[in-house]
Amino acid sequence: MRYGISRSPSPARRKPSNRGRFSFGLNAYDSSEDEEVLNEVLSSESESEDSEPEPRVMFSDKTDEKILSRLKQSQVEETLLSFQRAGDYEEPFNKWAKETRTAAFRVATKKYETNPASTVAMERREVDIHKERLKESYDSQLLEVTAILEKMNLHRKNEEARLVAEYQERERRLWQRIDTVIQAEEDRVRRQLEEEEKARKEEEERKRKEEERKKAEIERKRKEEQEKALQAEVERKKKEKEEQEAKDREEREAREKEAASKLEKARSTVGFRSAKTDWNDARTHLELVKRKVLPAIKADDVLRPHLSKARRFITPKIGQLVDSRHEIERIAKSIHEYMYPTPQHPELIYIGISSVLSKSILMQAETEVSARQVTARPLAQVCIHFLTHLPNFSKVFYARMVQRTGGWAVPITVPKPEGISEVEYKKLRGYRTEREEQKSFEMRLIGIMTLYFAILVGETEDPVPPPFSFPDFWMYFARLLSSPVLLQTDIAMQILAAAIEIGGKKAKIAWGKQFTKLVMLIYKSIQETENFTPSSPDAINERQVGAEGTEGKPARVRVILAIENVMSET
Repeated sequence: MRYGISRSPSPARRKPSNRGRFSFGLNAYDSSEDEEVLNEVLSSESESEDSEPEPRVMFSDKTDEKILSRLKQSQVEETLLSFQRAGDYEEPFNKWAKETRTAAFRVATKKYETNPASTVAMERREVDIHKERLKESYDSQLLEVTAILEKMNLHRKNEEARLVAEYQERERRLWQRIDTVIQAEEDRVRRQLEEEEKARKEEEERKRKEEERKKAEIERKRKEEQEKALQAEVERKKKEKEEQEAKDREEREAREKEAASKLEKARSTVGFRSAKTDWNDARTHLELVKRKVLPAIKADDVLRPHLSKARRFITPKIGQLVDSRHEIERIAKSIHEYMYPTPQHPELIYIGISSVLSKSILMQAETEVSARQVTARPLAQVCIHFLTHLPNFSKVFYARMVQRTGGWAVPITVPKPEGISEVEYKKLRGYRTEREEQKSFEMRLIGIMTLYFAILVGETEDPVPPPFSFPDFWMYFARLLSSPVLLQTDIAMQILAAAIEIGGKKAKIAWGKQFTKLVMLIYKSIQETENFTPSSPDAINERQVGAEGTEGKPARVRVILAIENVMSET
């Protein structure tokens, strides 16, 4: 609606500057029109109170809500404009517009006072039109503001998200640093605890080892003391035992000597001899021959040739012996006439020739009889002739036999005299030299012992002097079986086998059941030895006969075969 008022010249319109726009990008809005409308509404209402009441125009609820929303918008705009008005500078156009509105308001007020109804209606139409424009403007501005707010909200959300992300990242890094520090501290504490635990364990281990060492030292000392005490006790008991054994041995030896003396006297009374007596007699006669007779002959130029001549005469004769009665008698007679001529040889020459004859016979036995047992018979018959017809020949022959066989001709364990060396003691036991091998010695020994047993059981009508008589065959067995030291050697088995093979049949006939018991005792002992099973490696068979193990088995088998051969004959 236009009012018919004079218009003052308006100032030149300036181009709106940046100050005429809102900070958030909206165009500046002049709220003077709203103020004018509000003032007119308020004035009309005040005038209507004095005048007659006119019919009220009723607005719908929707209209009221729009008005209220616009009023709220206008309040927002006024608030925004307050920032613009706060400035010291007022634009001329704005001042002109204000004055124009004020003048128009006055004119409208006057017209309203003259014709209130038409004026109110017109104003209401104008208000509605203005409200429509305002609504459109408000809607557009609301959309802009809403978009701005949404943009701001989106920016805020993005900023919040960024800040949250930064905060979370900072918090994560912070906690990571905290965790790292905590982990490092925990590692340090753990290492410290481990080191302390290790040091504690090492200290405990050191203490434990020290304690164990002390205990071991104490235990060692205790054991040493116990061992010393035990050793002292053992030595004391051993000394007491040795003293008791020495005392018992002395008493036993005294009793044995007394018993041996009595037995020797009794045996001498009835004609029996002991092994020790035979050994001593043989060694005495041997020393007589070697130390007195032979040196005296060799020292005499007249007598010395007799020994050489006897050796050249006797040795071939002994070597010519064969198993023929005629040859045996011929050779025996020839040697007998040479040794016992008329007139007789001086005693020194006779003993010297007897020694030469004895050595020739024994050497023949060592070589021939050891190789062939059958050659023992003719040699034994010649010996029997000399033993029964030549005076004192038996003593010289037995002395030479003991020299070459050691104690086996008796038999006896050769006693070791005091003050002699091992070499001398070995010769005393029958070895030729200290270097003679055991096998060579055993072959020589078996040959001589075979000849000895052949002499013991040889055929003769004349009495043979001891120790070459037939009863000495039994005596030899008795002595050998009563000497465990000799019986537990391989030589003893070979000698027993030779004795049984040579004289077993004649001994069985002569002594019957007694000899059978004797050889069966040997047979049983050999079987027990063969069947013996040691209970431990150190176990010893006290009833062993022959050498241990496989070394003595051939000789034991030979004895068994000889016994079975003798026992099988009737």
